[in-house]
Amino acid sequence: MTFELTPSKLFLDQTKQLNEDEKHLIAEKLELAKLNPFRFKPLSVPGLTKVFEIKITLSGLYSRLVYVVEGKQIQVACIINRKNDFRDLMKLLYKARNQ
Repeated sequence: MTFELTPSKLFLDQTKQLNEDEKHLIAEKLELAKLNPFRFKPLSVPGLTKVFEIKITLSGLYSRLVYVVEGKQIQVACIINRKNDFRDLMKLLYKARNQ
């Protein structure tokens, strides 16, 4: 069972600021998610199910790559900063879904 990745516009905008090594790291992690999207930690988000996070370090900052599984689609939503303790998660998920 293979899944298809669909990046949000917000995610694409966020990755423009990254260097090639960081983009390669994200690509590797997303390939693992494509093989088994349920391997990473699920998040409890009000009103949404099947939301997952991948913990990565980008530009020396601990970050989370957030994605949502919908059927055979993996919607790559955004990258959030781990120090914010999910305070901006709902806002970014809403923004990613509406673009």
